[in-house]
Amino acid sequence: MLGEIRGIAPLVSSEAGNLNPTKTRPESGRADPIQYMVDYYRKIDSYQVTIKSSQCNTLCYYFKRPGHVRIEFIQPFGGAVIIYDPDSKVARLWPLGYPHFPAFTLNPENRLIQNSSGQRVDRSDFGALYQNVQILQQHGKATLAESVSINGKNTLHLIVEGLDNFSIAGVHRFQIWVDQATVFPLKVSSHDVMGKVLEVVEFEYLQVNPAFPPDFFKQ
Repeated sequence: MLGEIRGIAPLVSSEAGNLNPTKTRPESGRADPIQYMVDYYRKIDSYQVTIKSSQCNTLCYYFKRPGHVRIEFIQPFGGAVIIYDPDSKVARLWPLGYPHFPAFTLNPENRLIQNSSGQRVDRSDFGALYQNVQILQQHGKATLAESVSINGKNTLHLIVEGLDNFSIAGVHRFQIWVDQATVFPLKVSSHDVMGKVLEVVEFEYLQVNPAFPPDFFKQ
Protein backbone atom coordinates (compact mmCIF):
# COMPACT_ATOMS: atom_id res chain seq x y z
CA MET A 1 0.00 0.00 0.00
CA LEU A 2 1.17 3.52 -0.71
CA GLY A 3 -0.79 5.08 2.10
CA GLU A 4 -4.30 5.80 3.26
CA ILE A 5 -6.26 8.49 1.42
CA ARG A 6 -7.57 11.17 3.79
CA GLY A 7 -9.50 14.36 3.20
CA ILE A 8 -10.44 16.06 -0.04
CA ALA A 9 -7.96 18.02 -2.17
CA PRO A 10 -7.92 19.05 -5.85
CA LEU A 11 -5.98 16.67 -8.07
CA VAL A 12 -5.55 19.03 -11.01
CA SER A 13 -4.14 22.47 -11.48
CA SER A 14 -6.77 25.18 -10.95
CA GLU A 15 -5.03 27.58 -13.30
CA ALA A 16 -7.22 26.74 -16.30
CA GLY A 17 -10.97 26.62 -16.73
CA ASN A 18 -10.93 23.36 -18.68
CA LEU A 19 -10.59 20.22 -16.60
CA ASN A 20 -7.61 18.27 -17.88
CA PRO A 21 -7.53 14.75 -16.41
CA THR A 22 -3.97 14.18 -17.66
CA LYS A 23 -2.82 16.64 -14.99
CA THR A 24 -3.92 14.29 -12.22
CA ARG A 25 -1.31 14.13 -9.50
CA PRO A 26 -2.60 12.13 -6.51
CA GLU A 27 -0.54 12.66 -3.38
CA SER A 28 -0.74 9.94 -0.76
CA GLY A 29 -2.24 11.14 2.50
CA ARG A 30 -3.58 14.39 1.04
CA ALA A 31 -5.71 13.96 -2.05
CA ASP A 32 -8.99 12.10 -2.54
CA PRO A 33 -9.04 10.57 -6.03
CA ILE A 34 -12.55 9.21 -5.44
CA GLN A 35 -14.03 12.66 -4.92
CA TYR A 36 -12.16 13.87 -7.97
CA MET A 37 -13.68 11.04 -10.04
CA VAL A 38 -17.14 12.02 -8.80
CA ASP A 39 -16.61 15.72 -9.55
CA TYR A 40 -15.25 14.98 -13.01
CA TYR A 41 -18.12 12.60 -13.80
CA ARG A 42 -20.65 15.31 -12.94
CA LYS A 43 -19.22 17.38 -15.81
CA ILE A 44 -19.93 14.61 -18.32
CA ASP A 45 -23.16 14.81 -20.31
CA SER A 46 -23.09 11.35 -21.88
CA TYR A 47 -20.93 8.32 -22.53
CA GLN A 48 -20.91 4.88 -24.08
CA VAL A 49 -18.83 1.87 -23.09
CA THR A 50 -18.60 -1.88 -23.58
CA ILE A 51 -18.99 -3.80 -20.32
CA LYS A 52 -17.68 -7.31 -19.71
CA SER A 53 -18.65 -9.03 -16.47
CA SER A 54 -17.30 -12.16 -14.81
CA GLN A 55 -20.96 -13.21 -14.62
CA CYS A 56 -20.65 -13.99 -18.36
CA ASN A 57 -22.39 -10.80 -19.47
CA THR A 58 -21.17 -8.58 -22.30
CA LEU A 59 -23.11 -5.52 -23.35
CA CYS A 60 -22.91 -2.08 -24.90
CA TYR A 61 -24.01 0.59 -22.45
CA TYR A 62 -25.16 4.10 -23.37
CA PHE A 63 -25.96 6.89 -20.91
CA LYS A 64 -27.21 10.45 -21.28
CA ARG A 65 -28.20 12.86 -18.54
CA PRO A 66 -30.46 13.23 -16.69
CA GLY A 67 -30.61 9.43 -16.64
CA HIS A 68 -31.43 7.98 -20.06
CA VAL A 69 -30.04 4.46 -20.44
CA ARG A 70 -29.82 2.14 -23.43
CA ILE A 71 -28.38 -1.36 -23.07
CA GLU A 72 -27.65 -3.59 -26.06
CA PHE A 73 -26.83 -7.16 -25.07
CA ILE A 74 -24.06 -9.07 -26.81
CA GLN A 75 -24.15 -12.14 -24.58
CA PRO A 76 -26.25 -13.71 -23.30
CA PHE A 77 -29.51 -12.70 -25.03
CA GLY A 78 -27.62 -11.30 -28.02
CA GLY A 79 -29.61 -8.58 -29.74
CA ALA A 80 -31.91 -7.78 -26.81
CA VAL A 81 -32.28 -4.08 -26.00
CA ILE A 82 -33.43 -2.23 -22.88
CA ILE A 83 -34.17 1.51 -22.87
CA TYR A 84 -34.91 3.35 -19.65
CA ASP A 85 -36.67 6.74 -19.59
CA PRO A 86 -36.04 8.82 -16.43
CA ASP A 87 -39.18 10.91 -17.11
CA SER A 88 -41.65 8.01 -17.21
CA LYS A 89 -39.45 5.96 -14.83
CA VAL A 90 -40.12 2.77 -16.80
CA ALA A 91 -37.96 0.52 -18.93
CA ARG A 92 -38.83 -0.96 -22.30
CA LEU A 93 -37.46 -4.39 -23.23
CA TRP A 94 -37.14 -5.74 -26.81
CA PRO A 95 -35.99 -9.38 -26.44
CA LEU A 96 -35.51 -9.84 -30.19
CA GLY A 97 -33.90 -6.47 -30.85
CA TYR A 98 -35.05 -2.88 -31.22
CA PRO A 99 -37.72 -2.14 -32.45
CA HIS A 100 -38.94 -5.65 -33.22
CA PHE A 101 -42.03 -7.24 -31.68
CA PRO A 102 -42.54 -8.17 -28.90
CA ALA A 103 -41.79 -5.33 -26.49
CA PHE A 104 -42.47 -5.16 -22.78
CA THR A 105 -42.85 -2.17 -20.46
CA LEU A 106 -41.32 -2.95 -17.08
CA ASN A 107 -40.66 -1.28 -13.75
CA PRO A 108 -36.93 -1.02 -12.92
CA GLU A 109 -37.67 -3.14 -9.83
CA ASN A 110 -38.67 -6.08 -12.04
CA ARG A 111 -36.18 -8.91 -11.52
CA LEU A 112 -36.40 -9.74 -15.21
CA ILE A 113 -34.21 -6.75 -16.03
CA GLN A 114 -31.93 -6.85 -12.98
CA ASN A 115 -28.61 -8.64 -12.88
CA SER A 116 -27.83 -11.44 -10.43
CA SER A 117 -26.75 -8.95 -7.75
CA GLY A 118 -30.02 -7.01 -8.05
CA GLN A 119 -28.64 -3.97 -9.88
CA ARG A 120 -31.42 -1.92 -11.44
CA VAL A 121 -31.32 -0.26 -14.84
CA ASP A 122 -32.13 3.13 -13.26
CA ARG A 123 -29.07 2.76 -11.02
CA SER A 124 -26.63 1.27 -13.49
CA ASP A 125 -24.39 4.19 -14.48
CA PHE A 126 -20.97 5.14 -13.10
CA GLY A 127 -22.67 7.62 -10.76
CA ALA A 128 -24.46 4.78 -8.93
CA LEU A 129 -21.15 2.93 -8.58
CA TYR A 130 -19.42 6.02 -7.21
CA GLN A 131 -22.21 6.57 -4.71
CA ASN A 132 -21.75 3.06 -3.31
CA VAL A 133 -17.98 3.51 -3.25
CA GLN A 134 -18.27 6.76 -1.30
CA ILE A 135 -20.70 5.25 1.21
CA LEU A 136 -18.23 2.42 1.79
CA GLN A 137 -15.41 4.95 2.11
CA GLN A 138 -17.35 6.95 4.69
CA HIS A 139 -17.81 3.80 6.78
CA GLY A 140 -14.30 2.49 6.24
CA LYS A 141 -11.13 3.53 4.49
CA ALA A 142 -9.68 4.04 1.04
CA THR A 143 -6.12 3.15 0.16
CA LEU A 144 -3.92 3.72 -2.87
CA ALA A 145 -2.26 0.53 -4.11
CA GLU A 146 0.59 0.01 -6.54
CA SER A 147 -0.43 1.26 -9.97
CA VAL A 148 -0.49 -1.19 -12.86
CA SER A 149 -1.00 -1.01 -16.61
CA ILE A 150 -4.19 -2.47 -18.12
CA ASN A 151 -4.26 -2.89 -21.90
CA GLY A 152 -1.38 -0.45 -22.14
CA LYS A 153 -3.15 2.21 -20.08
CA ASN A 154 -1.73 3.64 -16.86
CA THR A 155 -4.10 3.22 -13.94
CA LEU A 156 -4.67 4.41 -10.41
CA HIS A 157 -5.44 1.37 -8.23
CA LEU A 158 -7.87 2.25 -5.41
CA ILE A 159 -9.08 -0.08 -2.67
CA VAL A 160 -12.13 0.93 -0.63
CA GLU A 161 -13.09 -1.27 2.30
CA GLY A 162 -15.71 -1.01 5.03
CA LEU A 163 -14.69 -1.21 8.68
CA ASP A 164 -15.69 -4.30 10.65
CA ASN A 165 -18.51 -5.98 8.71
CA PHE A 166 -19.93 -2.90 7.01
CA SER A 167 -21.13 -3.56 3.46
CA ILE A 168 -23.16 -1.73 0.83
CA ALA A 169 -25.38 -3.86 -1.42
CA GLY A 170 -23.46 -6.89 -0.18
CA VAL A 171 -20.07 -5.41 -1.08
CA HIS A 172 -17.49 -5.04 1.69
CA ARG A 173 -14.55 -4.08 -0.53
CA PHE A 174 -14.15 -2.50 -3.95
CA GLN A 175 -10.99 -2.54 -6.02
CA ILE A 176 -11.02 0.06 -8.78
CA TRP A 177 -8.44 0.53 -11.51
CA VAL A 178 -8.92 4.05 -12.91
CA ASP A 179 -7.60 5.14 -16.29
CA GLN A 180 -5.41 8.14 -15.52
CA ALA A 181 -6.11 9.61 -18.97
CA THR A 182 -9.93 9.45 -18.93
CA VAL A 183 -10.60 9.35 -15.14
CA PHE A 184 -13.03 6.47 -15.73
CA PRO A 185 -12.67 2.94 -14.35
CA LEU A 186 -11.09 0.30 -16.56
CA LYS A 187 -11.82 -2.49 -14.10
CA VAL A 188 -13.80 -2.93 -10.87
CA SER A 189 -13.90 -5.94 -8.59
CA SER A 190 -16.29 -6.33 -5.67
CA HIS A 191 -15.78 -8.58 -2.64
CA ASP A 192 -17.93 -9.68 0.28
CA VAL A 193 -16.98 -9.51 3.95
CA MET A 194 -15.26 -12.90 3.71
CA GLY A 195 -13.10 -11.69 0.83
CA LYS A 196 -14.94 -13.71 -1.81
CA VAL A 197 -15.00 -12.10 -5.24
CA LEU A 198 -18.59 -11.23 -6.12
CA GLU A 199 -17.98 -9.82 -9.58
CA VAL A 200 -15.23 -8.46 -11.80
CA VAL A 201 -16.27 -5.91 -14.42
CA GLU A 202 -14.10 -4.55 -17.23
CA PHE A 203 -14.87 -1.43 -19.27
CA GLU A 204 -13.66 -1.03 -22.85
CA TYR A 205 -14.07 1.31 -25.84
CA LEU A 206 -15.17 4.27 -23.73
CA GLN A 207 -16.44 7.34 -25.56
CA VAL A 208 -17.19 10.49 -23.59
CA ASN A 209 -19.92 12.90 -24.75
CA PRO A 210 -20.73 11.07 -28.01
CA ALA A 211 -23.37 12.55 -30.31
CA PHE A 212 -26.35 10.19 -30.10
CA PRO A 213 -29.12 10.31 -32.74
CA PRO A 214 -32.20 12.29 -31.58
CA ASP A 215 -34.35 9.16 -31.17
CA PHE A 216 -31.61 6.91 -29.75
CA PHE A 217 -33.29 6.65 -26.34
CA LYS A 218 -36.85 6.68 -27.70
CA GLN A 219 -39.11 4.00 -26.29
